[in-house]
Amino acid sequence: MRPLQSACALTIFSSLIVNLLAMSQGAGQAATVSLRNSVGSKLEVAKHGAHVLTWSPGVNEESVLFVSPAAKFGPQDAIRGGIPICFPQFGPRGALEQHGFCRKNNDWAIAKQDEKSVEFELKDSESTRASAWPHTFQVNYLVELTDEGNLATKMKVKNTGSEQFTFTCALHTYFGVGDISSTSVEGLRGCEYEDSLQGGKVLQEQEDAIRFEGEVDRVYGPTPQGDESGEDGEGTAEIEIKDQSHKRRICIFKSSSFPDAVVWNPWIEKSQKMADLPDDAYKRFVCVEVGAIRQPVSLQPQQEWEASQAISVKS
Repeated sequence: MRPLQSACALTIFSSLIVNLLAMSQGAGQAATVSLRNSVGSKLEVAKHGAHVLTWSPGVNEESVLFVSPAAKFGPQDAIRGGIPICFPQFGPRGALEQHGFCRKNNDWAIAKQDEKSVEFELKDSESTRASAWPHTFQVNYLVELTDEGNLATKMKVKNTGSEQFTFTCALHTYFGVGDISSTSVEGLRGCEYEDSLQGGKVLQEQEDAIRFEGEVDRVYGPTPQGDESGEDGEGTAEIEIKDQSHKRRICIFKSSSFPDAVVWNPWIEKSQKMADLPDDAYKRFVCVEVGAIRQPVSLQPQQEWEASQAISVKS
């Protein structure tokens, strides 16, 4: 860790703490890491699943991420909301349980931390080797709060064994919105997608803006690449969520190694079947999940793969 040079840096570092956070609306407790920068941006990550729970880009701003009021935080639970890590399987695309074992795993360790970032590490264990995906691996997951208050994440997977393996993965981000009926997702026109509500039927997006009038569950890919740079410093987001109720745009950038993006909202009927989601909670979030899904990633022994995502908010 680099030396701290000022009292300001010491103040920032003092906010990087491991807490025991009691979640009254869920079951159990979650050990968390909190980050805060000099302009008042903050985020919180649960050690369970290396799960980003909250991210507030500005002082006194609510979290951009949605966490269900009925979410469960027990050691065997998948937390409903925030940013679950789906690995080594997205959804039901394999022999493992839905979305793989990473999001429920308690073996994540803190590998590195400083005043603006924390890196988690997960290695294969007796339980993972006894699963339907018995490979030797290491996953590193870096969560960073930038100086501007943006959220950046980077996922690295290494095959530490002697045999080739394949995987699918995604960052299953739940974005909070004021009202799903006045929310749209843009940037995917012309992209091919699999419609899970039609048995995975492959279609092409014809609309500039995806709007929500019922359940949506689509895997888009490959998707266009945005540009975080730009003469005006704004850049162009690959995918934008327009949240009219909050009068903001949530801009999502991703590396080419995350070629796919899921757009999901469960709507009324499915929400009523979820024990960890209130019946009307579908109105307050949309999931836009970057990942490597449609084409599994293959790693040879000792080979590495990495992918990243950056999220910002504009008015």
